Amino acid sequence: TASGGASIAELQRALAANPGDPELMGALGQAYSRNDQRALAIAQFERVLRHPDVTDKDKWASLLTTNRYWLLVNQGSQALEQQQWEEAATRYRSAIALDGKEPEAWLGLGDSERGRHRDGEAELAYRKAFAMPGARDRALARLFDLYKEQDPARALALLEQQGTPGMQAEGRRLKAGLLQEEADQLDRTGKVAAALRLREQALALTPEEVWLAYRVADTRARLGEAGSGERLLRERLAARPQDATLRYATALYLSGQDKTVEARGVLAAIPRSGWTQDMDALDQRLARDEVLARARARHEAGDDEGAERLLQPLQPDEEASLMLAEWATDRGAYALAEQRYQEVLARTPQQPEARLGMAELAQARGDLAKARHWLPAWPVRLRAPRPCRRAF
Repeated sequence: TASGGASIAELQRALAANPGDPELMGALGQAYSRNDQRALAIAQFERVLRHPDVTDKDKWASLLTTNRYWLLVNQGSQALEQQQWEEAATRYRSAIALDGKEPEAWLGLGDSERGRHRDGEAELAYRKAFAMPGARDRALARLFDLYKEQDPARALALLEQQGTPGMQAEGRRLKAGLLQEEADQLDRTGKVAAALRLREQALALTPEEVWLAYRVADTRARLGEAGSGERLLRERLAARPQDATLRYATALYLSGQDKTVEARGVLAAIPRSGWTQDMDALDQRLARDEVLARARARHEAGDDEGAERLLQPLQPDEEASLMLAEWATDRGAYALAEQRYQEVLARTPQQPEARLGMAELAQARGDLAKARHWLPAWPVRLRAPRPCRRAF
């Protein structure tokens, strides 16, 4: 008799020397089966069963059926990968006809029916697999995904009844997502306090979600609780200092509360080598904002020369150019103001504040036609309320 541990090559050589040995034929078929070469295994088992001296026909017939089953399952899987849904379903149904007690074909049939948007048939197939040993968790996961698309509440109910510990996190994420959708609807209707409560509930379910924590903090700030929002993010950052996304979100929140120094401090608490591109871009923007703020302060203190020195390194920065143009206009340096506005318009021809500034300069010269030419399209979106101009 052939050894069950013999290699395919060894068995092929033995069978070549003894071509009529049904035991060798069967042993080679088993070796092919272990190697997932199902078609070759089937051919060998069919030869065995045709042999007049074969013994233990039930054994070989069972192995033949098993390999036919797995060949069909493999063919179904290949069709699934190519999104040939109907072909896959046909293969899986053929496998089920051979052995309806194995779950693999039921799972594949459910996947192919979902691909054909036949959710009812997919559910039935998954339910069949769910009832079989060894497939419960996989079938449950597929049912959960199916219900999640159809009716999230039904998906949550499924987890409460049947869910494994490993799927509870998925259930919490789904519930948190539903709460956030409801919160967004409330927010759009002006019910900000109610939206906050739901976002806080969602955050309690998924405390690891950085941008949900940011939204909770931002919503608190909109309700006049900016300090509470800041504490929320800082406490999380203290617990997870290596979380780059959380560090960026905290700095972004602080920048939105006009806490530029504190925001940059949060970023600077770790080496620049650990910064993300978003962190670097935020720091550059905040550094620029600090320069603009210092320049405004010097201008308001009457130190235009010092203010302009601060702004020169930022050029060609649109906001800095507009500030310099406005200051030049205020002190009557109209030619310089026009030069600054033209620099902006050379880069952005329809920039509304530059066009409005040019219109004011033209009006000051008494050229109303030119002033009308420069007037931007209305309504104009300005960076901030423009100061009242003195009469020229």
